[in-house]
Amino acid sequence: MAKFGLGNLEAGLLAFEGDVHKQAKLIVRKIALDVFRGAVDRSPVISGLLKGSWNVGVNVEEKQLGDGAGASGKRFAQQIGKFKLGDTIVISNPVEYAEYVENGTPKMAPRKMLLSSAIAVRESLGE
Repeated sequence: MAKFGLGNLEAGLLAFEGDVHKQAKLIVRKIALDVFRGAVDRSPVISGLLKGSWNVGVNVEEKQLGDGAGASGKRFAQQIGKFKLGDTIVISNPVEYAEYVENGTPKMAPRKMLLSSAIAVRESLGE
């Protein structure tokens, strides 16, 4: 039978806590990435501005407009590195007409780019 002193137990628990914390951060980042990618993929393309203007912010709404292919992904990578457990991840699109595309208008059906992405990720997690 193994014997553990209190010092070993405390050190083991602290190491376990650190591992759980790291894993939780990775899980939240992965979920955010999946929702973000889904919104980008579901964005209709006419000029590419809407698709390229998705942003992620940590505790703040980022409002940078798209500036070329892959710009959204680069901004995601830059911002998500700032995330700590307890923070709020904000996925947004500052394009003037993004809200109309997402929620629709009396003359246009909603596309639900962000909402449908979040639902798909939640379903993939078995929720």
